[in-house]
Amino acid sequence: MGKIFSRRHKEQPKKQYSGRHGSYFCDETSITAIQSDCEIDFFQKYKPAHLDSVICVAGIKPALSISGGVDKAVVVYDYLNGLVKQRWVGHEKPITAVLFAEKHRMILSASRDATACLWRKNEPEPAVTYTGHELPVTGLALSPDNEVLCTGSRDNSVRLWDLMTGTSTLTTSISRNLVTCIKWALDESFIAQTSEDKELRLWDPKTLETIFAFPKKQSILTTCDISTDSLYCLTGSSGGNNFGCELTVSWRF
Repeated sequence: MGKIFSRRHKEQPKKQYSGRHGSYFCDETSITAIQSDCEIDFFQKYKPAHLDSVICVAGIKPALSISGGVDKAVVVYDYLNGLVKQRWVGHEKPITAVLFAEKHRMILSASRDATACLWRKNEPEPAVTYTGHELPVTGLALSPDNEVLCTGSRDNSVRLWDLMTGTSTLTTSISRNLVTCIKWALDESFIAQTSEDKELRLWDPKTLETIFAFPKKQSILTTCDISTDSLYCLTGSSGGNNFGCELTVSWRF
């Protein structure tokens, strides 16, 4: 006969860390401040919003975020209270990008299944599915008026869509333009896009013609953003071993 053992949960010792504002004790579920020169709250570890790795995150408003993961789920999460407010599972492959359409109070997602989707609160199926790309969709951007969607893909193409109908209105393609990130300038004068070909390109949103392509960087450009006055672009690149890993500010022209 085998033996049956009962094992009580053994309390894990807390580890002490020193930080900018004081010292802290930390274990798997909490952080407690000691000798601190500022007020620190007790932080509770919440259950995860996803069943696997999180790939992308975007903000909605204070306390609410959108995330997409390897589990193919798009989640709206209340991170102050640790609550999943909404979860959609409609893509066939992992999520690559998420975005909030503020004017319409809807959520956008892109996926490795070569589609993008528009989601409405409390509806399990996508309100609109954008189909036309041949490889994973890796970039999402909305026009400032929230009426036109721009997507980019590993199929080297950039597309414009009518947000609410899902109709593709313009498309362009450049060899080796494996899109990594897209942003739309607030003054509506250009769309910025980074690529695995190490270039930052500016597109005319009316024609999808190239306005300007900046000189290639040392490493793959993974992300970009645009200043609120639409005069500067910030890009980040991959790299390692003191090569690449750059943040670059580019002046539009």
